Amino acid sequence: MLKITKTDKIILSMLEDDSRTQEKEMAKACKLSKDTIRYRIKRLENKGIIKGYSALVDYTKMNNHLVKLYLSINSPIAIKENLIRFAEKKKETFTIYESIGEWDLCITFFVNDLTKYYEIENEILHNWGKYISHKEFLVMLESEIYNHKMFLKNRKSKTKKIFGSKIDYNLSELDHQIIEEMIKNSRQSVITLAQKFNKSHVTITNHLRNLINQNIIYPRTSIDYEKLGLKNYKIFIEVSEYNKQIENKIMTFLKLKDNTFNIIRVIGDWKLEVEILTKEYQDVEEITRSLYDNFSENIRNIKLFVISKEQFYPNID
Repeated sequence: MLKITKTDKIILSMLEDDSRTQEKEMAKACKLSKDTIRYRIKRLENKGIIKGYSALVDYTKMNNHLVKLYLSINSPIAIKENLIRFAEKKKETFTIYESIGEWDLCITFFVNDLTKYYEIENEILHNWGKYISHKEFLVMLESEIYNHKMFLKNRKSKTKKIFGSKIDYNLSELDHQIIEEMIKNSRQSVITLAQKFNKSHVTITNHLRNLINQNIIYPRTSIDYEKLGLKNYKIFIEVSEYNKQIENKIMTFLKLKDNTFNIIRVIGDWKLEVEILTKEYQDVEEITRSLYDNFSENIRNIKLFVISKEQFYPNID
């Protein structure tokens, strides 16, 4: 585990909130010069703690469904790797998670039509069905991303909603070009983008601002949490007696936990997926026990998914 200073934690928190945060803003928060901030960012990059800058893109606002496929695989490692290579080549693939726990793989897809997902799943079953002992298929309704408190206990609370209902924002060609560039490097300056597209910096600023304000893109910093001694866990909440009011109570309970950073509402065998970032597995056990204690009449079962590897494959077609 690599040691970082309080200043490093402030920088990481601000860049995690928004990878386009200006050096002068971080300098003001840290009471340091911009040159010092620039040096510290470079040092975090060199240590591999900051892996890069990209943008999380909400393709549901481009007329797509987000679907998730969880797989338990009883096979040699080579078989699983072959399945992963298959998924990597699909333009619909958004993320691939490898895991220790209830499932071995989670593959998420953006598809314009659920029939397309049906075709992909059938292709997977045709080639690897005999190795799959269990599978779950889910449709995502909405994801709420929170500011976890693993870097700073006094970090300002902030919620960002993404991956909602399928809708078409009818984005322009320039919007799509900006999105593609943000995926490659979300810290590119407006001037750099203006030069690439031969547009004024005012035009680029307005388009970029709209994409961010409408939560179509979410400029993000890729952080190697494991280098900081942190692990990413998912818990899946299966319910019995349930309604919107109960769901709100459970989500409010989880939001107050310092290490909760994502709650996903889904259609499927469970209602909620909760992502937890923590140093100690005991924190996950404590959250699980508290959920059972506080919502014993509503929660039937809680399953665990320990993320060992995560890879994004943004669709930029």
